[in-house]
Amino acid sequence: MLIVAGNHAAIIDSSAGTQQSFAALSQYLGTLGDSLRVDAARAPAALTVAGGRAVTGLYQGMAMKVTVNTIGGGLYNKPALHYYLFSADGHVYRRYDYPPVVAANVALFDFNAAEQSDRSNSGRYTIDSGRLIIRMQDQLPDIVTEPPRDGVLTINSVTYQRQ
Repeated sequence: MLIVAGNHAAIIDSSAGTQQSFAALSQYLGTLGDSLRVDAARAPAALTVAGGRAVTGLYQGMAMKVTVNTIGGGLYNKPALHYYLFSADGHVYRRYDYPPVVAANVALFDFNAAEQSDRSNSGRYTIDSGRLIIRMQDQLPDIVTEPPRDGVLTINSVTYQRQ
């Protein structure tokens, strides 16, 4: 059985050792199939001007970065500077090692160009029901956290400070 909702799909596969076993199982599979449904989730609220102003800025934290060991082979984690850049109109961009823009020039950053060249680190954000919701282009699930307070933002247990 294939269930499709938007650009997502789920496959339900069933099998049994013999035809008789499958026949006995089929009534339960029918009940299972009848119980499945796809519900539309409510889209997050649009970002308000006040919400955008409260979040806008460059935030710096120290997060673990996966690095390739080119000499010995394999991967390892190391702490590295990590940045999130938020625009007033709901764009977000993240990067390791160095800031994408000087903190005083956040408005000059070209979020559209970043989205074209670095899709997996680009996205949108909003504030809905008191929660900051960040949707990166190629990442599920969304990042859901508390909005910044006093210039401090926590994402996935990493504390970021507004620069």
